[in-house]
Amino acid sequence: FINSCSCKFPCNYYNYKTSPSFAKLHTKNKIRRLNLKENYDDLKVDIEANYAIINFFIKEREILIKRQVTVGSTANIYSDIGNTLSLLLGLGMINLILLKFSSLLL
Repeated sequence: FINSCSCKFPCNYYNYKTSPSFAKLHTKNKIRRLNLKENYDDLKVDIEANYAIINFFIKEREILIKRQVTVGSTANIYSDIGNTLSLLLGLGMINLILLKFSSLLL
């Protein structure tokens, strides 16, 4: 799924490990809590058939987050190239552009 993510940048993806489990409802406690005063057997069947309690537990406190962010635009790339050339070769980006235009004119 992560490799075929079609989200636009920035793209966020959250992954949780799950393990299903279940337990029966405590119908006596539910009857007392709802303050119901009907036949116990009918209430027990009704509660077991129509009520559910869902609890989510995260076992690991670690959450894996994968985030894709656009690193740079075209202007940033040209700026980085110009900075590197001026640092290493003493050439500026403007000098390269002038050399390109002068070679086109000749």
